[in-house]
Amino acid sequence: MRDLAGLGVTVVAVDGDPAAVADLGAAVADVGVGGGDRVIGRCVAVGAVEATGALADVDGIVLATPAATHLAVLDVVADLGVPTACEQPLTVAVAAAEHVAATYGERLTVLHTWRYHPGVQEVAAIAASGRLGDVHVARSSRVNWTSPRTDVDPVW
Repeated sequence: MRDLAGLGVTVVAVDGDPAAVADLGAAVADVGVGGGDRVIGRCVAVGAVEATGALADVDGIVLATPAATHLAVLDVVADLGVPTACEQPLTVAVAAAEHVAATYGERLTVLHTWRYHPGVQEVAAIAASGRLGDVHVARSSRVNWTSPRTDVDPVW
């Protein structure tokens, strides 16, 4: 929400929790664009079933919900016919991912946040350069606090 608002995009946030909507509204209000102009973000407290009415005039969707809810939310907004970006992993089951891919086709993008991380890009550049020899295996360790997500696995 903050990043889109910072780019000057009018953002419509949909969440069934009114407190979460208030937090999102505050996040948008705190982002200045250009000469101090504020981005207007419409934050709507609705459940997934009512979301299509609140989103009727959007140009695209960024889905940032727990992975276990991706399929249900994608099914609700599919009829809007707009490009959709979904956090990874796309779903928590192969059959669900196949269903979503068949429904959305080329309108769907799965976000690859780590692909663009400077550290990941540097490791890729080192491997591609060959300056350390041929790469036969790469291993990494996540050293921060544990992820609260128990419905997905980073390998997906």
